[in-house]
Amino acid sequence: MKAGEIAALESVLGYHFKRPELIELALTHTSDAREREAVRASEILIRVGDNEQLEFLGDAVLGLVTSEELFQRLPDFREGQLSKLRAHLVSERHLIRVAQQLDLGHYLRLGRGEEKSGGRS
Repeated sequence: MKAGEIAALESVLGYHFKRPELIELALTHTSDAREREAVRASEILIRVGDNEQLEFLGDAVLGLVTSEELFQRLPDFREGQLSKLRAHLVSERHLIRVAQQLDLGHYLRLGRGEEKSGGRS
């Protein structure tokens, strides 16, 4: 991923990445990593080279951050209401919609086969 692409993504998201190599890794689909033997990130060679481990961690962080925001913004909501709202906000269906609105598929690093099968959409 080129510096200009990272800057464009940061602009879309309204966030500056302190470690751009991690966003590059997060956007690297397994299909792309398999086509390359390894990915260079932060002076270490990462053999996994795809987003699966970061996805696991990101899911937990997203749940925590969403919970905290809902708790702060909706102090009168009961636990059940907060849980339902959080479940909706972090659901795959909702996140796909948000990703499409932000055109995040444009930034994905996909292997040739995944690209041909429409993995970017």
